[in-house]
Amino acid sequence: MNQQPPVYQQPPPGGYQPPPPGAVLPPVYQQPAQYDPNSMPLSPRQQAPVVVMAAPEHRPPNNFVLSLLVCLCCNHFCLGLAALYNSHQSNEAADNGNMDGARRYGESAKKLSIAAIIIGCIVGVCVIVWWIVAAALVASADTTYRDACPYNYWSCNTYPYTYCCFRDW
Repeated sequence: MNQQPPVYQQPPPGGYQPPPPGAVLPPVYQQPAQYDPNSMPLSPRQQAPVVVMAAPEHRPPNNFVLSLLVCLCCNHFCLGLAALYNSHQSNEAADNGNMDGARRYGESAKKLSIAAIIIGCIVGVCVIVWWIVAAALVASADTTYRDACPYNYWSCNTYPYTYCCFRDW
């Protein structure tokens, strides 16, 4: 009884045996083809649309808060008011899409605000020096004539007395 084993086919490259004859095979699903613009040649009349998107420009600083503080605190020579106006113009230009004009107005508002702050500091220092000098002069004044005044010391500014003892100083 020389029986030979059945001849089997070589397995396919995936390593699976073929199904037996008469077997019902499952449906084969294919993945949808991905669209690749490079794989489909365009006719000479067709050209791919080129979309160039510019980076959105951000709003330049308008220095509104600085201008408002300068306008309220140290508005010497109306520089704070001018800075506030330029800040408003910067907002208007940015709303209209004119970013260069908005940047120019914002820088102008900043420069006017800084100028107002510097002038305010100079004026403040001058006022303080003036008060110190005035207080020193009053403190060092000679009081001999004041003590010899025949009129009341405080009556110089009251009506009907028009003669003031300070005139002799």
